[in-house]
Amino acid sequence: KNNLIYTIPCFIYEVILNIKLTPKVKIAIAVVFYTGMVIYMGFRIFITFKTLGKYGVNPYIFGFIDIVTVIPYAIGAPKIIYHVKNRNKNRIVQWLIIFAFSFIAPYIYIGISGKGIPLFIWGILAAIILTLGSQAFLSLYLKIKKVLKEDSQN
Repeated sequence: KNNLIYTIPCFIYEVILNIKLTPKVKIAIAVVFYTGMVIYMGFRIFITFKTLGKYGVNPYIFGFIDIVTVIPYAIGAPKIIYHVKNRNKNRIVQWLIIFAFSFIAPYIYIGISGKGIPLFIWGILAAIILTLGSQAFLSLYLKIKKVLKEDSQN
């Protein structure tokens, strides 16, 4: 059964790497993926509540934006790799925009709603964005490079 709940975290294994997963492995991957996402988002919402709430950032709105954008972000990288593999340039650009916007959207909200946020907090946010963004795009780049290398050998 091809259930969306398992498809999202297993997409890269099954579609990109062409590895067939057993139902038990799919469940294990999905549990780890979604548990990690919930913990990570909960941590971000908690930190936002503790640090940025007093500067006009509503942690519930931040959390909502974070939750809404996590699925397109999670789907984005595998979709980009899939379309690179199939040489579909328009879809690559489309998914790159979705991937990037999904990553940055919660921080855009902080920038719009935050009032009087001290410079050192902006520095911390910038460091988080640069570190996580660089890691996400570097990881994506390396996966694309691997797919292109494998395609050129076939």
